[in-house]
Amino acid sequence: MANVVGVILAGGTGSRLKPLTNGINKNILPVGNKPMLLYPIEKLKEAGITKICVVTGVEHIGAVVGLLRSGEDYGVDTGFKRSQMALLRLWGWPKTLSAGIIL
Repeated sequence: MANVVGVILAGGTGSRLKPLTNGINKNILPVGNKPMLLYPIEKLKEAGITKICVVTGVEHIGAVVGLLRSGEDYGVDTGFKRSQMALLRLWGWPKTLSAGIIL
C-alpha cells in the first residue's frame, strides 16, 4: 500500500490515568511488555501500511519522537505532526465543524 498513510492520534494529557501519567506521556506507558503506542503501529504494519503519521500535542512530541524516531526499528516510516487542538478551540470547534468547515 504505497500510497496509503496511516494516522495515529496520540494526543491528550492522560489525566484519567494519573498517577501513572505523572511525568510520562500516556502513549509511552507500558501495556504488557511494550509502550502503548506500538500496538497501533503493529496493526497498521500487519495491514500493509508502513508509512505512518503520528499526531500528538506539542508537550508530548519529544517523548513520541524519542520512542519512534524514523520508525526503522519497527519496520515503518514515521512522520510526526503537532496537534493544533488549541487553535481549533479558539475557532469554536467542534461547533465550526458542524457548520461545514473541514480542516
